[in-house]
Amino acid sequence: MSSNQLISSAGRALTPGAIALMLMLCLSWGFNQIAVKLVLPDVPPMLQALTRSIGALPVLLIIGWFRGVKFFERDGTLWPGMIAGVIFGIEFVLIYRGLLLTSASRAAVFLYTAPFFVALGSYVFLGERLRASQWGGLGLSFAGVALAIGVPQANVDAKVLMGDLLIVAGGSLWATTTLIVKTTALIKAPAEKGLGYQVALSIPILALAAWISGETYLLARELFPEGYDSTWPELQFNVGYLGGWLGGGPTNQRGPGNGKPSTKQPL
Repeated sequence: MSSNQLISSAGRALTPGAIALMLMLCLSWGFNQIAVKLVLPDVPPMLQALTRSIGALPVLLIIGWFRGVKFFERDGTLWPGMIAGVIFGIEFVLIYRGLLLTSASRAAVFLYTAPFFVALGSYVFLGERLRASQWGGLGLSFAGVALAIGVPQANVDAKVLMGDLLIVAGGSLWATTTLIVKTTALIKAPAEKGLGYQVALSIPILALAAWISGETYLLARELFPEGYDSTWPELQFNVGYLGGWLGGGPTNQRGPGNGKPSTKQPL
Protein backbone atom coordinates (compact mmCIF):
# COMPACT_ATOMS: atom_id res chain seq x y z
CA MET A 1 0.00 0.00 0.00
CA SER A 2 1.45 3.37 -1.00
CA SER A 3 2.11 6.26 1.34
CA ASN A 4 -0.45 8.38 -0.52
CA GLN A 5 -3.14 5.76 -0.02
CA LEU A 6 -2.39 5.59 3.69
CA ILE A 7 -2.52 9.35 4.07
CA SER A 8 -5.82 9.51 2.17
CA SER A 9 -7.33 6.78 4.34
CA ALA A 10 -6.10 8.42 7.54
CA GLY A 11 -7.70 11.70 6.53
CA ARG A 12 -11.14 10.25 5.83
CA ALA A 13 -13.83 11.68 8.11
CA LEU A 14 -15.58 9.39 10.57
CA THR A 15 -19.30 8.87 10.03
CA PRO A 16 -21.75 9.36 12.94
CA GLY A 17 -22.18 5.58 13.09
CA ALA A 18 -18.43 5.08 13.37
CA ILE A 19 -18.20 7.68 16.13
CA ALA A 20 -21.02 5.97 18.06
CA LEU A 21 -19.24 2.63 17.63
CA MET A 22 -16.00 4.06 19.00
CA LEU A 23 -17.82 5.47 22.03
CA MET A 24 -19.37 2.06 22.69
CA LEU A 25 -15.93 0.46 22.41
CA CYS A 26 -14.40 2.85 24.90
CA LEU A 27 -17.30 2.20 27.29
CA SER A 28 -16.87 -1.59 27.07
CA TRP A 29 -13.09 -1.32 27.47
CA GLY A 30 -13.50 0.94 30.49
CA PHE A 31 -15.75 -1.65 32.13
CA ASN A 32 -13.12 -4.25 31.35
CA GLN A 33 -10.53 -2.62 33.63
CA ILE A 34 -13.07 -2.39 36.43
CA ALA A 35 -14.15 -6.00 35.97
CA VAL A 36 -10.54 -7.21 36.11
CA LYS A 37 -10.01 -5.46 39.44
CA LEU A 38 -13.26 -6.85 40.84
CA VAL A 39 -12.28 -10.40 39.89
CA LEU A 40 -8.79 -10.26 41.43
CA PRO A 41 -10.06 -11.55 44.81
CA ASP A 42 -11.36 -14.59 42.93
CA VAL A 43 -8.89 -15.20 40.11
CA PRO A 44 -5.21 -14.08 39.89
CA PRO A 45 -4.31 -11.77 36.98
CA MET A 46 -2.55 -14.17 34.59
CA LEU A 47 -5.23 -16.83 35.03
CA GLN A 48 -7.87 -14.19 34.30
CA ALA A 49 -6.18 -13.26 31.04
CA LEU A 50 -5.60 -16.92 30.15
CA THR A 51 -9.24 -17.86 30.83
CA ARG A 52 -10.40 -14.96 28.72
CA SER A 53 -8.26 -15.96 25.72
CA ILE A 54 -9.22 -19.64 25.98
CA GLY A 55 -12.90 -18.72 26.13
CA ALA A 56 -12.64 -16.19 23.31
CA LEU A 57 -10.83 -18.34 20.74
CA PRO A 58 -13.70 -20.76 19.95
CA VAL A 59 -16.16 -17.84 19.85
CA LEU A 60 -13.88 -16.07 17.39
CA LEU A 61 -13.52 -19.17 15.23
CA ILE A 62 -17.28 -19.76 15.16
CA ILE A 63 -18.00 -16.16 14.17
CA GLY A 64 -15.30 -16.32 11.49
CA TRP A 65 -16.76 -19.58 10.18
CA PHE A 66 -20.22 -18.00 9.89
CA ARG A 67 -18.72 -15.06 8.03
CA GLY A 68 -16.80 -17.30 5.65
CA VAL A 69 -13.33 -16.34 6.90
CA LYS A 70 -10.56 -18.59 5.57
CA PHE A 71 -8.32 -18.73 8.64
CA PHE A 72 -5.73 -21.05 7.08
CA GLU A 73 -5.51 -19.49 3.63
CA ARG A 74 -2.03 -18.38 2.58
CA ASP A 75 -2.20 -14.61 2.26
CA GLY A 76 1.13 -13.36 3.57
CA THR A 77 -0.15 -12.74 7.09
CA LEU A 78 1.57 -15.62 8.90
CA TRP A 79 4.72 -13.92 10.10
CA PRO A 80 3.25 -10.47 10.87
CA GLY A 81 0.33 -12.25 12.53
CA MET A 82 2.65 -14.31 14.71
CA ILE A 83 4.69 -11.25 15.67
CA ALA A 84 1.51 -9.35 16.51
CA GLY A 85 0.30 -12.35 18.53
CA VAL A 86 3.46 -12.54 20.63
CA ILE A 87 3.33 -8.80 21.31
CA PHE A 88 -0.36 -9.08 22.17
CA GLY A 89 0.36 -11.81 24.73
CA ILE A 90 3.17 -9.82 26.38
CA GLU A 91 0.96 -6.73 26.35
CA PHE A 92 -1.67 -8.48 28.46
CA VAL A 93 0.93 -9.85 30.84
CA LEU A 94 1.97 -6.26 31.53
CA ILE A 95 -1.57 -4.89 31.73
CA TYR A 96 -2.93 -7.56 34.06
CA ARG A 97 0.14 -7.44 36.29
CA GLY A 98 -0.16 -3.66 36.37
CA LEU A 99 -3.82 -3.88 37.40
CA LEU A 100 -2.71 -5.92 40.41
CA LEU A 101 -0.68 -2.93 41.59
CA THR A 102 -2.61 0.15 40.51
CA SER A 103 -6.26 1.22 40.44
CA ALA A 104 -8.67 0.63 37.56
CA SER A 105 -9.17 4.38 37.09
CA ARG A 106 -5.44 5.05 36.79
CA ALA A 107 -5.02 2.04 34.51
CA ALA A 108 -7.72 3.35 32.17
CA VAL A 109 -5.86 6.66 31.91
CA PHE A 110 -2.39 5.23 31.36
CA LEU A 111 -3.48 2.49 28.96
CA TYR A 112 -4.70 5.21 26.61
CA THR A 113 -1.21 6.62 26.21
CA ALA A 114 -1.29 4.24 23.22
CA PRO A 115 -2.53 6.98 20.80
CA PHE A 116 0.65 8.96 21.45
CA PHE A 117 2.76 5.99 20.41
CA VAL A 118 0.53 5.33 17.37
CA ALA A 119 0.73 8.97 16.27
CA LEU A 120 4.53 9.00 16.66
CA GLY A 121 4.95 5.66 14.90
CA SER A 122 2.61 6.66 12.06
CA TYR A 123 4.58 9.87 11.59
CA VAL A 124 7.97 8.12 11.58
CA PHE A 125 7.17 4.89 9.72
CA LEU A 126 4.14 5.72 7.56
CA GLY A 127 4.65 9.36 6.75
CA GLU A 128 1.19 10.23 8.07
CA ARG A 129 0.63 13.82 9.10
CA LEU A 130 -1.82 15.17 11.65
CA ARG A 131 -3.56 18.52 11.42
CA ALA A 132 -2.83 21.20 14.00
CA SER A 133 -6.18 20.54 15.71
CA GLN A 134 -5.34 16.83 15.98
CA TRP A 135 -1.94 17.57 17.52
CA GLY A 136 -3.72 19.96 19.87
CA GLY A 137 -6.09 17.18 20.98
CA LEU A 138 -3.18 14.84 21.58
CA GLY A 139 -1.42 17.59 23.51
CA LEU A 140 -4.41 18.06 25.81
CA SER A 141 -4.62 14.32 26.35
CA PHE A 142 -0.93 14.17 27.17
CA ALA A 143 -1.35 17.03 29.63
CA GLY A 144 -4.11 15.05 31.33
CA VAL A 145 -1.85 12.01 31.65
CA ALA A 146 0.98 14.16 33.01
CA LEU A 147 -1.43 15.70 35.52
CA ALA A 148 -2.58 12.25 36.64
CA ILE A 149 1.06 11.27 37.24
CA GLY A 150 2.12 14.50 38.92
CA VAL A 151 -0.72 15.24 41.34
CA PRO A 152 0.24 14.00 44.83
CA GLN A 153 -2.15 11.41 46.25
CA ALA A 154 -2.03 9.84 49.67
CA ASN A 155 -2.61 6.32 48.35
CA VAL A 156 0.00 6.49 45.57
CA ASP A 157 3.26 4.82 46.52
CA ALA A 158 6.11 3.12 44.66
CA LYS A 159 3.99 0.02 44.15
CA VAL A 160 1.19 1.98 42.47
CA LEU A 161 3.68 3.86 40.28
CA MET A 162 5.18 0.54 39.17
CA GLY A 163 1.70 -0.58 38.19
CA ASP A 164 1.26 2.64 36.23
CA LEU A 165 4.51 2.03 34.36
CA LEU A 166 3.46 -1.52 33.48
CA ILE A 167 0.17 -0.19 32.09
CA VAL A 168 2.01 2.42 29.99
CA ALA A 169 4.31 -0.33 28.69
CA GLY A 170 1.21 -2.34 27.79
CA GLY A 171 -0.19 0.69 25.98
CA SER A 172 3.02 1.01 23.96
CA LEU A 173 2.73 -2.64 22.89
CA TRP A 174 -0.92 -2.06 21.97
CA ALA A 175 0.28 0.74 19.71
CA THR A 176 2.93 -1.57 18.27
CA THR A 177 0.34 -4.15 17.22
CA THR A 178 -1.69 -1.35 15.63
CA LEU A 179 1.31 -0.26 13.60
CA ILE A 180 2.07 -3.85 12.58
CA VAL A 181 -1.49 -4.18 11.27
CA LYS A 182 -1.20 -0.91 9.38
CA THR A 183 2.12 -1.74 7.71
CA THR A 184 1.72 -5.42 6.76
CA ALA A 185 -0.62 -7.77 4.90
CA LEU A 186 -2.81 -7.86 8.02
CA ILE A 187 -4.40 -4.60 6.88
CA LYS A 188 -6.12 -6.52 4.05
CA ALA A 189 -6.95 -9.66 6.02
CA PRO A 190 -10.34 -10.26 7.67
CA ALA A 191 -10.45 -8.80 11.16
CA GLU A 192 -11.29 -12.21 12.62
CA LYS A 193 -8.10 -13.69 11.20
CA GLY A 194 -5.89 -10.88 12.48
CA LEU A 195 -7.41 -11.12 15.93
CA GLY A 196 -7.20 -14.91 15.76
CA TYR A 197 -3.41 -14.76 15.58
CA GLN A 198 -3.33 -12.56 18.66
CA VAL A 199 -5.76 -14.55 20.80
CA ALA A 200 -4.30 -17.95 19.86
CA LEU A 201 -0.69 -16.98 20.51
CA SER A 202 -1.56 -15.22 23.76
CA ILE A 203 -2.72 -18.53 25.27
CA PRO A 204 0.72 -20.18 25.64
CA ILE A 205 2.29 -16.87 26.66
CA LEU A 206 -0.27 -16.25 29.41
CA ALA A 207 -0.12 -19.88 30.51
CA LEU A 208 3.66 -19.57 30.88
CA ALA A 209 3.28 -16.31 32.79
CA ALA A 210 0.74 -17.93 35.15
CA TRP A 211 3.07 -20.89 35.70
CA ILE A 212 6.09 -18.66 36.38
CA SER A 213 4.00 -16.61 38.83
CA GLY A 214 2.80 -19.78 40.55
CA GLU A 215 -0.80 -18.71 40.12
CA THR A 216 -3.70 -20.94 41.07
CA TYR A 217 -7.32 -20.14 41.82
CA LEU A 218 -6.60 -20.82 45.49
CA LEU A 219 -3.82 -18.22 45.45
CA ALA A 220 -6.44 -15.49 45.05
CA ARG A 221 -7.94 -16.41 48.42
CA GLU A 222 -4.51 -16.04 50.02
CA LEU A 223 -3.90 -12.65 48.37
CA PHE A 224 -7.42 -11.38 49.18
CA PRO A 225 -8.59 -13.16 52.34
CA GLU A 226 -11.45 -10.70 52.84
CA GLY A 227 -13.82 -12.68 50.67
CA TYR A 228 -14.59 -14.83 47.66
CA ASP A 229 -17.51 -14.43 45.27
CA SER A 230 -17.70 -16.94 42.46
CA THR A 231 -20.16 -14.80 40.48
CA TRP A 232 -17.54 -12.21 39.53
CA PRO A 233 -15.51 -14.33 37.09
CA GLU A 234 -18.62 -14.85 34.99
CA LEU A 235 -19.34 -11.11 35.00
CA GLN A 236 -15.77 -10.28 34.03
CA PHE A 237 -15.74 -12.71 31.13
CA ASN A 238 -19.11 -11.73 29.68
CA VAL A 239 -18.95 -7.96 30.14
CA GLY A 240 -15.24 -7.29 29.97
CA TYR A 241 -13.91 -9.50 27.25
CA LEU A 242 -16.81 -10.13 24.91
CA GLY A 243 -17.74 -6.44 24.94
CA GLY A 244 -14.19 -5.47 24.06
CA TRP A 245 -13.86 -8.09 21.32
CA LEU A 246 -17.14 -7.41 19.55
CA GLY A 247 -16.09 -3.82 19.03
CA GLY A 248 -12.32 -3.97 19.12
CA GLY A 249 -11.62 -6.80 16.70
CA PRO A 250 -13.20 -5.57 13.47
CA THR A 251 -12.08 -1.96 13.84
CA ASN A 252 -8.44 -2.96 13.94
CA GLN A 253 -8.46 -3.62 10.24
CA ARG A 254 -11.56 -2.40 8.43
CA GLY A 255 -13.44 0.84 8.40
CA PRO A 256 -16.93 0.67 9.91
CA GLY A 257 -19.70 0.12 7.44
CA ASN A 258 -17.72 0.02 4.20
CA GLY A 259 -15.88 -3.31 4.36
CA LYS A 260 -12.73 -1.67 2.97
CA PRO A 261 -9.31 -1.78 4.59
CA SER A 262 -8.70 1.23 6.78
CA THR A 263 -5.81 2.57 8.79
CA LYS A 264 -8.18 4.15 11.26
CA GLN A 265 -7.94 2.75 14.78
CA PRO A 266 -10.21 3.02 17.81
CA LEU A 267 -7.33 4.73 19.54
